[in-house]
Parts: sequence; C-alpha cells; structure tokens
Amino acid sequence: MVVVATREALPLAKAKIHLFYRDSNSDVAEFLSNRDIDSSTGSLRTGPDGRLVLDRVPEGEYVWTINGGEASGEFEVLLGEENVLRIALQG
Repeated sequence: MVVVATREALPLAKAKIHLFYRDSNSDVAEFLSNRDIDSSTGSLRTGPDGRLVLDRVPEGEYVWTINGGEASGEFEVLLGEENVLRIALQG
C-alpha cells in the first residue's frame, strides 16, 4: 500500500506514482497494463483517501517518484509482510 499526504497530513488524492522495479529493470505500469498486478484505483494514482493498494507486486527493490519528481525514494517489498510506503510531501 502507498499512502500519500500533504505537509499538513491531509490525504493527497490523484497523486501520480511512478514505480520502477529494479530486479527486472521494469516500469510497474507495464505490470498493471499486462494485468500482472492489481490496483485499487485501476491506475498508479492515489484514490480520494490518498491511498493506492497494489496486489501481487513482486518481491524486491523499487524506486518511486510522485507527481513527476515532487518527491522520490526507494523501498523494498517483502513477501508475507504488509508493505506500506508512507509519503509526506514537503511542498
């Protein structure tokens, strides 16, 4: 799950999330278009509650950016864990 919020801790709806899967040098958008993963919003944008839930995401290392580079970072998905990425935008 990805949770995006403003500096004031308000949910950020429709935030565009770009995910890159390092293990296979793949854009996660390709996984979604190929139906290899599922998205709670049908896209890689957050819902009205600032959340995006992705199912069947492969274990491994990921790089993320929000809204074309407003924020970025890295995280790891572990199998059998509830993987939550919380992003608080500074701007």
